[in-house]
Amino acid sequence: MLKRWFHRTVLSRRWLTFLVMGLAFFVFGAGTVNIFMLFKANAALIASYGWPSTGSYAISQKEPRTAPCGCWPSEAKQEVDSSGTTVA
Repeated sequence: MLKRWFHRTVLSRRWLTFLVMGLAFFVFGAGTVNIFMLFKANAALIASYGWPSTGSYAISQKEPRTAPCGCWPSEAKQEVDSSGTTVA
């Protein structure tokens, strides 16, 4: 049923077919870039903290990505008071 409708409505019109193919190409490209960035971030995490860093669910994305110490290397743990200013 859906296949017949798709052939009759979309594939019978060249401009609509071109639009659907362009949209599919864009979605595939965006997904590929997203996967590349994910692998790049995981490789950087392993390079920085070694293979044991994969044990804290960093690679599987089950928890927010942080370093094993709970902070990024460039960040020091800072206390923030109730007004939102950083306390030294």
